[in-house]
Amino acid sequence: MISYLRNHTFSFSILLSIALHAGVSVTLLLLAYFQTAPDTLTIDATRGPARVLSINTRFAANQSYHSQAEPGLHREQSPATDANSGNAHVDSQAAAGLIAERVSQLKRTLSYPPTAVAMRLSDSLRVEIEVLPDGTVATVRVLDASRYAVFNRSAVREIAAWQFPPPGITVRHITRINYIMK
Repeated sequence: MISYLRNHTFSFSILLSIALHAGVSVTLLLLAYFQTAPDTLTIDATRGPARVLSINTRFAANQSYHSQAEPGLHREQSPATDANSGNAHVDSQAAAGLIAERVSQLKRTLSYPPTAVAMRLSDSLRVEIEVLPDGTVATVRVLDASRYAVFNRSAVREIAAWQFPPPGITVRHITRINYIMK
């Protein structure tokens, strides 16, 4: 057996090298694919306090998420009907755009949960935020949960404390939060 290993060590090392390179290539391809996700929050969670490295959002400040969402996922309560229903639609779009812009800003303030830092966890979740006419958060609902409950709890707790400029109507906004360990 030992003589067999001595005679075939080179062949074994070549096969091992090929297997490792293939695994690294697949891993890099998967990372490249998943890092292009919209609404990505990248947090540096190395030693010291976590800090936001970047945030990429899919929508401009004046666009609301509901214009891209599936029908029925995002609805706004209509304000009291006035003589011109076109004004109500413009007002609701402006309110949704205001909320979308503020969510984009507030996502930068999310902290990486200390437990997730210690365990070097990364994942994402999708939430629906309901903002009341006075700007307070009425509900935060997890639509697509993270595999790790620590991210779900942390995101819901922090988002529930957010304060928005009063939109004048109830607005629901859907966003994805990606916690990425660098």
